[in-house]
Amino acid sequence: MDKSNTDKIDIHLTVEIKPEFLSLFFRLLANGFNIKAEIGSSLKEFFLDRLGLVETYLEDRVQTIFLNGKAVDNIETALITEDSTIALSAAMPGLVGATFRRGGRYAPMREKISYDTEVNDHRHQEGLVFLKLFNMIAKEMGPEILKRGILVKGEDLADLFKNREILSGCVSVTYDNQIQNPDNFDDTFLQEKRVLLKILS
Repeated sequence: MDKSNTDKIDIHLTVEIKPEFLSLFFRLLANGFNIKAEIGSSLKEFFLDRLGLVETYLEDRVQTIFLNGKAVDNIETALITEDSTIALSAAMPGLVGATFRRGGRYAPMREKISYDTEVNDHRHQEGLVFLKLFNMIAKEMGPEILKRGILVKGEDLADLFKNREILSGCVSVTYDNQIQNPDNFDDTFLQEKRVLLKILS
């Protein structure tokens, strides 16, 4: 998805769904989605100010963070660029989990794939980052993030709606102020579109 234009949204889609079906949308969180961020800010600022997380949650729950494919130990010095990809995970099992855990004893084992501090020469401006949420992080953060809205490719969303179980859990589907009956939902209009998706449960 093109991140260069933060204002270009083709479709505003709001889905009200029964709470027990909400987790079916978590696949979108793991695959990744665009969300607005302040370019040039630190990861910590992004987590606290943009995602609304609290420091205790970051310290206790978010054990593994990747920025552009590299493991991050210090979220205060890791900076967001215009094309940043950020991935968050709770503690992963085994040696792999221990190795990638922030500030863990095995962190030196991944020196070549760890994030190095950059000089902050990025202008502070609004842009987009690509965010991925895994395991318990998706379960705990997902409902609020989906409620606020995420930017996704229409074809990814259309592929998700091929699971008819999702439509059976929909209370209502509204796009661009038009209400559509979930039983007759036609996802072809989503193809090659940029969709701001909001999920209410």
